[in-house]
Amino acid sequence: MLNTYREIFVSTNVNQKLFILAILVMSIDGFPYIPVNNDNRPLSIIILLIYWFMMKIQEPKFFKFEIIIFSCFFILWLFTLSKSIYTYHDYKGLTKFTITGFFAYITISSCLIFYKSIIEKKSIERLIHIITYCIILSSFVPICVGVIQFLALKNILPLVIAEKITNFFSYRPLLDRIQMLNSEASHASNYLILVLFFLHSFVINNERFKRKTLTIVFFVLVLISSTVGYATFGITVFLYWLLCVKKNIPKIIIYTMPLLLSIGLFYGLREYFLTEYTIEKFKIISDLASLDFDIIIPIVSVDFSTYDRIFSPILGFLSLQDTYYLGTGGESFFYHYEIFLNEYFPFALNNEVLKSHLDDGAILAIKFLPAKIAGEFGLIPFLAFCYLFTSLFKKLRYLKRETKNSIYDGFSLLLIYAFISTWACSYFNFNFIMMMTLIYTVVHHNTNSITKQDILYAN
Repeated sequence: MLNTYREIFVSTNVNQKLFILAILVMSIDGFPYIPVNNDNRPLSIIILLIYWFMMKIQEPKFFKFEIIIFSCFFILWLFTLSKSIYTYHDYKGLTKFTITGFFAYITISSCLIFYKSIIEKKSIERLIHIITYCIILSSFVPICVGVIQFLALKNILPLVIAEKITNFFSYRPLLDRIQMLNSEASHASNYLILVLFFLHSFVINNERFKRKTLTIVFFVLVLISSTVGYATFGITVFLYWLLCVKKNIPKIIIYTMPLLLSIGLFYGLREYFLTEYTIEKFKIISDLASLDFDIIIPIVSVDFSTYDRIFSPILGFLSLQDTYYLGTGGESFFYHYEIFLNEYFPFALNNEVLKSHLDDGAILAIKFLPAKIAGEFGLIPFLAFCYLFTSLFKKLRYLKRETKNSIYDGFSLLLIYAFISTWACSYFNFNFIMMMTLIYTVVHHNTNSITKQDILYAN
């Protein structure tokens, strides 16, 4: 393993090492000394910004894909500007979208520039090799910190040690669940799922390392006690099985038995790693599954997290008819938030936390990126976003059929996870953009060279 990382760092230039550094710190999404905003302060974005400017100094030109990306952002920015001038007479939403849109452009552009530079000098297999092993390396310290936090919360280690480490990396204090170097448990679990899927999909020739590391990462993922993490992992794996795995009775039996045993073990040992908060969330999920509004309304009136993760995305989609399917403008949904709530979910206004946010004039955003795009930019960008996913998925399945290379299954798993994980995405989320641009690059490169010998294989 040391030779692998030494080879990666030796074979990349100074600018490329900056991009690699951004990957290595991607587990720090709440670093309190980089003030991007109150909820998401990713150090990786700052490093990508430096990388982008360094590349432009070295090669002062813009690629075709950069012009297309910027043109799309500029059109959405003009739409938001017009809303600010003629509808809201306020520029708070425009200012936030200018910042988030700029970071989104820089992140997408940086990823594609890095990928292009590696492919031109090396190969696409080399690119996947670098990304995969750097993501794995990025998890070593966070996992160690997570274990320290868990032992401290169980009173095995002094709590003060875990608190000092956590407070250095996160603006949120360590409470009842491990959060590694992230600002909260749900972010930590989604980051670990990213590591887990890259490790499972693209580490092929080192099975011993793969098995040990998969076990450790999955074990820590379970210990995080995040309902969102469990749900994201479960839904992703289920959709992958439904869409990508050939079904036959023997295989279903073979895979079902270990799954049932794992669920039984998870349930039996729940008191050792599930917090009261997580157990309460599971109870809420079971209550919501009843679809009985006599049960749902009291839950939403008390629990802000349930409203924010389930009802706010629905609100984003429902708002389309009120905005004539054009949207409210980038980061401008909060101007209409209370109006839409009164129209569709008036019972949610009984929630004290939500009501206090509205009274304070907070810039409330929609969870789940497709719903956010639909609510802020309308039907056409939303359909374009969905088309991007479906077209990439179809091309991955086509490449799998043509080449018989199972690595495309890994990209399919990653694409499904990218979509499910967008419940937490801002427009400049590095994890999401890195996955999507990597999948796009692989699909574009290998679709164009489908008649050539398949060279896509991760070392």
